[in-house]
Amino acid sequence: MTEEIQISTFNDALNALNTVSEQFKIDVLIPSLNKTLTFKEIDAKQQKSLLSAAMDNSVYNNEFVKIFYQILKDNILNEDNAIIDTLNVVDKNLIGISLRSQISNELTVNFTEDFSGKIDLTNVISKFLGYVTPKNEQIELKNDSVTLVLDIKLPTILDEVSYEQNFHKNYKDVSDLKTNDDVKKLVSDAFIAEISKYVSSIEINSKNISFSTLSFLEKIKIIEKIPSGLIQKVLQKISDWKKDIDSILTVSSNDVIDGKVSETELKKTISVDSLLFLN
Repeated sequence: MTEEIQISTFNDALNALNTVSEQFKIDVLIPSLNKTLTFKEIDAKQQKSLLSAAMDNSVYNNEFVKIFYQILKDNILNEDNAIIDTLNVVDKNLIGISLRSQISNELTVNFTEDFSGKIDLTNVISKFLGYVTPKNEQIELKNDSVTLVLDIKLPTILDEVSYEQNFHKNYKDVSDLKTNDDVKKLVSDAFIAEISKYVSSIEINSKNISFSTLSFLEKIKIIEKIPSGLIQKVLQKISDWKKDIDSILTVSSNDVIDGKVSETELKKTISVDSLLFLN
């Protein structure tokens, strides 16, 4: 028999709703941990924050990353919320899709301007069950006198948040880009910063430097000095990892469940962003 909740004041109502909200929850099997974490559903206030992020006018619409990070911190139920910092970006995508499925299992996907249809998110979530989190990779480049080794990994959620806070503060709004040179600088800076998210350490002739001990700018300066041949190897591995993630998040017009039919098969990769929760 459930305990009856007594509500006589405004504060009683808030406390009661806080208690009730924890009864609406979802279990997510986290790939990197091979362990289930429990999250309460997104509430109306959090959905309001996501709506605000959708109207973000920054260059990279990066407000979602920070807002969703805080939602994960606030909504985890069965662990200390510090565990969120250790989860990787694939884990984040799965949690995002799972939380969205609690709003509705159906998601309208716009495959083209002329064709859209509803897909079942349960099928997307099931594809994560076959995903194996890649181990750290060591990428090496050497000649007769120098051996360079980069240890790379999938970025954690905390890596991603740190990147947004440090890199994008220099490019707050689209209006900050005044000239073509501004755009070129933004693209080149983003290229280097994106690589830095994946590097955990660099080894120079057996002397190791952990990126966890470096500031954001120090990481950037080191990446800028790495030979292009080594960077190209890193980019290839990053591309492989991203293809694995995209294959899970990609849906087909053949998956549409509302009876609509496309003349040819169309595909679309679902983005885990603010709009996902407002669709």
